[in-house]
Amino acid sequence: MQRAGHEIVHVLSKALAHRDPYTYDHQNRVATLAVSIGRQLGIRGEQLQHLEMGARIHDIGKLDIPAEILSKPGELTPQEFDLVKTHSASGCDIVDSPMLPPVIRDIILHHHERWNGTGYPDGLKGTEISLEARIVAVADTLESITTHRPYRPGRGLNIALGIINEEKGVLFDSEVADMCISMGKEGYFDWLIHPHA
Repeated sequence: MQRAGHEIVHVLSKALAHRDPYTYDHQNRVATLAVSIGRQLGIRGEQLQHLEMGARIHDIGKLDIPAEILSKPGELTPQEFDLVKTHSASGCDIVDSPMLPPVIRDIILHHHERWNGTGYPDGLKGTEISLEARIVAVADTLESITTHRPYRPGRGLNIALGIINEEKGVLFDSEVADMCISMGKEGYFDWLIHPHA
């Protein structure tokens, strides 16, 4: 079952790489970040593997989003953003298989939930959100801010860590955010400064 689960994740990841190489690269970087943070928080073994698998396909639901919206060079309209927000539920539907541990579906569905309940799609708050989804939320934010997007340049590691610090206990789990910030200051994420090096 474990090997079958890894194969499913690999195939889905490869499918997205063919349609949307940018999101494929983003997911791989988020998975690397999430595993690093998870390991420092004491996650080990199967739980760490599941965190990695979920992070690697957390945006798989973007297969359902029109390519012209994903690569739009300007700001999204409210209607377009509402459509993008459906990727969490779409992704959860795509991976609805007994071959995958439930936590993988949970990461995909809930990585945009926020500590104070303002996230989507379910408005979960605090520890209603799984630890794995809380870790991916921080890793996703760190990667997104530091990396160039079609509509803006990357804003740098220090700015990303500063934003995560400002939002800890509001949007993000304070323990996860503090670990991420500490690791960033210690040089764990310096590779993000030159992501293609």
